Parts: sequence; structure tokens; C-alpha cells
Amino acid sequence: MVKSSKSANFSCLMKKCLFILLILFTSSFKAQKDSIDKILKKYNNDSLKLDRAVFFIDTKVKTFNDKIILLDYLKEQTLNPENKKQNAFFLFQYGQLYYDQSKYSEAINYLYKALPIAEETNYIWLEGKIYNYLGIIFSDQGDSKKAVTCFIKTYNIAIKTNDIGQQFVSTNNVAVDLTNIGEHEKALYYLTKAEDLVKTNKKFKKKDYLISIHGNKLNAYGYLNNFNEAKKQLDSVVKYYNLYKHQSSNTNISFNTFNSDYLIFTKDYKPAIKYLEDNLNLIADHEFHEKIKVYKNLHICYNKLNMYKQAYDAITNYYRFYDSIASSEKLRLSNEHEESYKNLKIENDLKIANLTNSNNELKLKRNQIIFLLGGCLIVILIIAFYIVTKLLNKNKQKNILLEKQKTLIEDKQTEILSSIRYAKRIQDSLLPSKKYISKNINKQNGAK
Repeated sequence: MVKSSKSANFSCLMKKCLFILLILFTSSFKAQKDSIDKILKKYNNDSLKLDRAVFFIDTKVKTFNDKIILLDYLKEQTLNPENKKQNAFFLFQYGQLYYDQSKYSEAINYLYKALPIAEETNYIWLEGKIYNYLGIIFSDQGDSKKAVTCFIKTYNIAIKTNDIGQQFVSTNNVAVDLTNIGEHEKALYYLTKAEDLVKTNKKFKKKDYLISIHGNKLNAYGYLNNFNEAKKQLDSVVKYYNLYKHQSSNTNISFNTFNSDYLIFTKDYKPAIKYLEDNLNLIADHEFHEKIKVYKNLHICYNKLNMYKQAYDAITNYYRFYDSIASSEKLRLSNEHEESYKNLKIENDLKIANLTNSNNELKLKRNQIIFLLGGCLIVILIIAFYIVTKLLNKNKQKNILLEKQKTLIEDKQTEILSSIRYAKRIQDSLLPSKKYISKNINKQNGAK
């Protein structure tokens, strides 16, 4: 009876705790939704409100599941199905969230869905971001050649958009993967480009970026067995690292990584292990790609020191994390997504080509119609000109004929008048004068 009572009390207590947690979770989640709603009401510009809302989800929401739920909510509130750019933007955001959790298969799926839409709508900024994330994923999966291709595309887009920050990130990333495939001289070329970008732009936090540049140069010189130059780069890393008052977790990870890299190059394995083990405590649980690098180097160090048990554990952990992001199945899915994108791109290119051909045919028909109408108009104008010219000539001839007739009439009239005048003169010469007649009449009247 006692046991049953205790069990019932414990069960009741657990239910209450779960109920309280559920209330807390619901109220917290409602508050997050309310924050999203406030952001959407505050800004009129669609792009701005989306950027602010996504920034809120990235920085204020802690768990992956909550981020996905809130992104779904934001999409439901704002997405216009006819707006392809918005659709591409949300697909990219899902891809980014899955990438942050090292869920690369899902991330690649979303990124390859977003890419053709971004290309179709000339959403060039998003294209650059997508290629950058694809490059990082391919790099983490060990396909550095694909990664280099993606990063160079990102760099070229960043030049078009004059995005100096992305230019730096791209050149730095290209250099890392060129180092991975043994192209160390090319890697140094891109790192020098990255360094020039940092030094010639005031907006960069130089310490943040220069640690990365000098650390990556260290690796390139190390693989080239130029240890003097590698030591100079390590000294630069230490210099810029010590300039910080408060180092971030990422800066500490970079510092430990570059120190351990140099020590491995110089075959000083014991202190390298200390830096690598410190990194294991700093790297977040979901950052599998960083853990892979650490365990790979730990395996090298333990193996060189004949610490075979630790070396075995390190390589076991290496493959455990590597398989989580780059197993044969995941790589197959990545390749399928890439092939699907390529096929879709080919289909889109064919559609564009067909539309272009149709457009060209319409232009040709339009030009033919214009040419035909123009020809008809010219013929009509020629005929009209001929008719008008002919009418003018006829009118001119009639005018000439009328002038001749007028002249002839005038001549005849002159001739007739002359004859009349001549006859009158003859008549006048034969008849007595008026004076004579008048005189005789007066005489006759007087005689009476």
C-alpha cells in the first residue's frame, strides 16, 4: 500500500511538472510569435521585415525545432506564392538552418531547390549565398574540388555586387580548399588577395580576419615545408589574438587550431594534443565538421606518440562524425540533389532557348510584316506620285491650251475691233459731219 501511494504521488508530481513546463513552453512560444508579428507590423518594406524577422529567429530563438516552427509561421504570414524571389529566400533559410545543425542532406536539398529560382529571377545576392553554403558543405564532406568551384562562383558574384565582406570570405575559403587538394601556391595567391581586401577597407575588423588569413597561410607554408615562413604566420596569429580583450569562442578555436597545425608540421605532438583537446571543449555539439578536423589531428598525434588506444578512439570518433555528414548514402543524396539541379537547369535553359527562339520567330515575322507593309506603302506612294504627276502634267497642258485659246480670242477680238474701227472711219468719211448737218438743220428752221 505504501509503495502504491508513493508511486501515485510521484506520478501526480510528474504530471504537474509536465503541465507547468507545457505552460511555460506555450507562453514562451506565444511571446516569440508575438515578436514576429510586431516586426511584421513595424516595417512596410517586405524585404526589410523578412530580414528583421529572420534575424530575430537566428539570434533570439535557441532550439532548432523552435526555429523551424517559427520560420514556418513567418512563411505562412508573409509568403506570396506568386513571388518567386520570396520562395527562393525561404528555401535558402531552411537550408541554412539545417546546415547549422550539420544536417547536410536536408540543407543541400533546400539549397538546390532555391538555386534555380534565384538564377531564373536574377536574385544575384541569394545566388552568392547559396553557392557559399554549398561550397562549405562540399568542403566539409571532403569534396574540395566542388567546394573551390562554388567559392569561386561566390567570389565572382561578390565582385558584381561589390560585397567586400563576401569577397574576403570567398577568397579565404577558396584558399583553404586549394590547400586541401595540394594547390598551395594558388592558395597563397588567394590569401594574399584576402589580406589586401582587409587592409584596404576600413570597415573590416582587421584582427578578426587577419587571424584567419595568417592561420591559413601557415597551413599553406607548412605543406610547402617552408617552416620559417610558417613560424612568421603563427607569430602574426599570436599577435592579433593577444590584441583582443575578450576572445570569442570562435577566435579561441581558431587560435588553438593554428597552433596545433604548426606543432604538427614541426612534429611537436604533445603540446599539439593540448590545443586540440581544448578545442573539443569549445566546439558546439552540432558542429560535426569542426570535430572531424580535431579528431583527425588527434589521431595523427596519438599515433606518432605510440598512444594507440587514444589513436583508435580518435579515429573512431572521426569516422562517427564523418559518417554523419559524409557517409556514402549522404554523398549519394548530395549528388542526386546536384544532378536534379543540373537537370532542372538544363530544362530551364531549354525553356529559355525555346522562348528565345519563339521570340526571334515573332521578331522575324514582325520584321517581315513591317517590310511587307513598308513595301506596300512605298508602292502606293510611287503610284500616288505617278498619278499626281500625271494629273499635274495634264493640268499644266490644259492651262497652256487655255492660255493659247485666250491669246487667240484676244487676237481675234483685236482684229474685229480693228475692222470695226476701220469700217467706222470709212463710214465717217462718206457721211457729212455732225457740224454740217447741224448747220443745215438750223438754216431750214430759220427759213420757216
